[in-house]
Amino acid sequence: MTELIILLLIVAVVVVGFWYPGWRDQRIAARPFPANWQTLLNRAIPYLDKLSAQEREQLKSNIQLFLAKNAFMGVVAWPSPTRFASPLPHRPACCC
Repeated sequence: MTELIILLLIVAVVVVGFWYPGWRDQRIAARPFPANWQTLLNRAIPYLDKLSAQEREQLKSNIQLFLAKNAFMGVVAWPSPTRFASPLPHRPACCC
C-alpha cells in the first residue's frame, strides 16, 4: 500500500513538473502589456509599425516572458582616477 502511495506521489510530481512551466508562461503572457513599456517599444524599435498585429503581440509576449524569467543585477562602478584625464593631448579633458 505504501509503495502505491509513493508511486502516485512520484507520478504527480513528474506530471506537475511538466505542466507547471507551460501554465506559468501562459499566465505571464496573459498579463496586460504595461503602457510605459509600449511607449519604450515605440521609441526603441523603429520598424515596430511594420510588423503585423500578430507579430507585435508575439513580440510583447516574448518580452514579458524574458523579463519574468531572468533576474537582472546592477553593478556599482567606482570612478577611476583617470576618468577625467584626456587620452589625447590635444583634446581637453571632459568633466561630465
